Amino acid sequence: LILEKDKKISSYHIYRSTSSTNKSAGICRAKGSDPLLLLSNRATIRRFDLVTNKYEPLVAKLDSAVAMDFLHRNDTLIWSDVSQEKIMICHLGKGLKTLQDVRGCAEGEHNITLIDKDVSTPDGLAVDWVHQLLFWTDTGLDQINVLDLVTRKRRTLFSEGLDEPRAIAVDPLRGLIFWTDWGLRARIERAGMDGNNRTTIISGEMIKWPNGLALDILEQRLYWADAKVKLIMSCDYWGQHVRLVLRSHERVKHPFSLTVFEERLYWTDWDQEGVLTANKFTGSDFKTVMNGVSGPMTVRVYHELAQPDHPNKCASHECEHMCLPKAHLSVNKDAQFLLKGRPYTCVCMNGFIVSLENENYCVLESAADGGNKSSESSPFSFSSLFLLILVAVAAIAGYLWYHKRPTSFAVLHVDNPVYRRTVEEVDADMDPFADAPSNSNGIQRGVKLVIDQEQQWKYNPVSAPPPTASSTSLSIPVC
Repeated sequence: LILEKDKKISSYHIYRSTSSTNKSAGICRAKGSDPLLLLSNRATIRRFDLVTNKYEPLVAKLDSAVAMDFLHRNDTLIWSDVSQEKIMICHLGKGLKTLQDVRGCAEGEHNITLIDKDVSTPDGLAVDWVHQLLFWTDTGLDQINVLDLVTRKRRTLFSEGLDEPRAIAVDPLRGLIFWTDWGLRARIERAGMDGNNRTTIISGEMIKWPNGLALDILEQRLYWADAKVKLIMSCDYWGQHVRLVLRSHERVKHPFSLTVFEERLYWTDWDQEGVLTANKFTGSDFKTVMNGVSGPMTVRVYHELAQPDHPNKCASHECEHMCLPKAHLSVNKDAQFLLKGRPYTCVCMNGFIVSLENENYCVLESAADGGNKSSESSPFSFSSLFLLILVAVAAIAGYLWYHKRPTSFAVLHVDNPVYRRTVEEVDADMDPFADAPSNSNGIQRGVKLVIDQEQQWKYNPVSAPPPTASSTSLSIPVC
């Protein structure tokens, strides 16, 4: 990766410069109301005023709220509950100004189930506030899905080539979605909102557990936080001009969610049990915004300029089911081109495909396939059944041999910790990495990993029982 030096901050017409003041010269502040910080921590979703430093609950009595986003236009909050396997929605009221406005959500009276079918572990979600769309990742089903918030029609955009999809972010102006995957081949991918032009923009040794992801749509840059290599980095939309923002085992212990607003980054950290913030250009001016929060999950900045107005590409669409914006794509930032033809793509909800006669309309997949096939055309036969039985017998025999064979070593398995638990269950330390010694510049030279294997088995209940060895030490260099 080629790192780029920090660049100077620039102000836009929606921001006001504070260069006339001595206290915060050169800093741009968003016009409008005071920004609020929204935080989910499994049991509740709360708000925190960044000016008054006061926080109050928005939604309570939750099982395991993880992903969360909002629609500022109509004061709507959307979150996922991985324990109930649902995505919920609640209309908060008059701009979150008083507790009376949000009392219905706080007490659960106005909470509505948005999605409760074909959803397993919705780790991340993002709202397209311009086109009224909801995108989410599902690490249980290994999918990326989209829902029209108006018609409630949904479509699975991607179900292949995904291992552990986590965070997701959208840029409605350019019709783009970005997501992280912390699987065996960790990476950050980009695609058009209509599912076209999928590509990997970040991969390699510097990315392992990319948990947090945030977009600066004004600068066309994305930021990500990695829980394994303990750093926050940024790049442009094409994976170029990479910058190291912050690298520290003391300040970036186990980040989970990340957001950007004005000149600052905000992120949650499981080990530090709170919300942290730093300058998005230099990583300096590090502060703790909230602490003592058990199980901090997703953080968002609630402000009108966090969701600025843009032209609606689907304002006059002719799609029968769903209208998804096309992407402004190019090889690099300097070679962008204007969209030709319609600025959107008509797609069909699950179970339907686009009609060959008219791309605006949809037909059932079964009808397109010519209906049910006869039994004579079925590829399944008695010979296939016999082959399946042989494979099953061989698999069982191999399983029995594997578990009865003598072993002289212990197997070490390291995974991004599982958080799919209810609030009644006991919390555990979800980051097995100990802080490494720092040099004079505060940069760690290596990480000493010591894992108690009985504890590791508790973190991942679906794995095999722990081996007899009590602990294993492994030295892992940090790039």
